[in-house]
Amino acid sequence: MARTIPGLRAIGLLALILLSGCAETARPELDAGTRLFRENRIEEALPHFEAAAALDGADSEALAWLAETRRRLGDRAFARETSGRALEIDPRSAFAHVVAAETLFPYGERGARYDTVWYHVEQALASDSTDGNAWLLMWAREIFRGDVEGWADGRRQDGIARPIAFAVTVEESFYADYADRLVDAGAFRLLRAERPSSPADTAAIRAGLESIRPGAFRGPWVSEADRSPVRRVYTKQLATNVTRSAVTLAQRLAADGRDAEALELLDWADAYERETELGPALSTEIAEERARLQGRGSRPGG
Repeated sequence: MARTIPGLRAIGLLALILLSGCAETARPELDAGTRLFRENRIEEALPHFEAAAALDGADSEALAWLAETRRRLGDRAFARETSGRALEIDPRSAFAHVVAAETLFPYGERGARYDTVWYHVEQALASDSTDGNAWLLMWAREIFRGDVEGWADGRRQDGIARPIAFAVTVEESFYADYADRLVDAGAFRLLRAERPSSPADTAAIRAGLESIRPGAFRGPWVSEADRSPVRRVYTKQLATNVTRSAVTLAQRLAADGRDAEALELLDWADAYERETELGPALSTEIAEERARLQGRGSRPGG
């Protein structure tokens, strides 16, 4: 029968208490940091992740969060080194692999080597095939494996090798140079190689709006697994693209003298956006356009 060395059990219990104490101390810092991070308050989140990594330096999650935060603040070298430390602790950390890939991603720089980037993306998916953050990078890989330089050359020659579109809510100053070559076609303005004969494809807009089910945009739009603070904060605003499409079509119909159809569409837009996670965003504009059309119809001879 094995003999117990005096005091060994007490030492073991003390070690467990100390280790669990470190983990418990790190967890509140991680929780506080992730809450701020998801609200896109990156600089405020940083001290919490630094504290978590310092208190529990052997924890790959804390290091991965610290690396991702510093990456988003522009310190890619620190993020690369820290994500590497996280992977030394846990080589199957999908989170750390994604951060490592992002720190190395050259975003279309000519002559860039993508092999290491794609390695980390593939390892992330091998570790966790449900990680949507990694799948977004895989999607980017397929785009960048296309003829990117050939597309750029085609654009310089005034040709369009791939579809280019601007959301209807994008500020006009961003596409001012192409304004006369855009056509409204739903929630986007599509760039044409030549000036279009009509400023709007009303059939495409109608088809798009008619396909939308009431309440389909109630949300939430972003899952808890999505680590992008930008998507978490701003994705729900995409619902405004649909409202803007409806208002744009209503204005086109009104310009053609089809006021009754325009008013019906404005009513639809008003009801639609009240059902979205974002809530009423263009209600004032809709009310003003409705009043303008109703006023025009009440005039003698209107």
